[in-house]
Amino acid sequence: MDDERLKGIVEALAGSNVLSYALKAGGVLVLIDQAGRKRRYLPEDYRHLLRKAHKTAKLIEGGTNEQSQ
Repeated sequence: MDDERLKGIVEALAGSNVLSYALKAGGVLVLIDQAGRKRRYLPEDYRHLLRKAHKTAKLIEGGTNEQSQ
């Protein structure tokens, strides 16, 4: 997973002031939130954000928005 995509998922889970984060073996996402607490997310916890981030990336890269404006 690329860095921008991972950063977007981390921010969606814990806000933009996360101190640190890492993607571990098995897809476990570990982060240190703004209060210094360690949080652990299994892939099931953020899978819905992964799909959303992928769709957003397609739009940014020049895909089309199929919704009428």
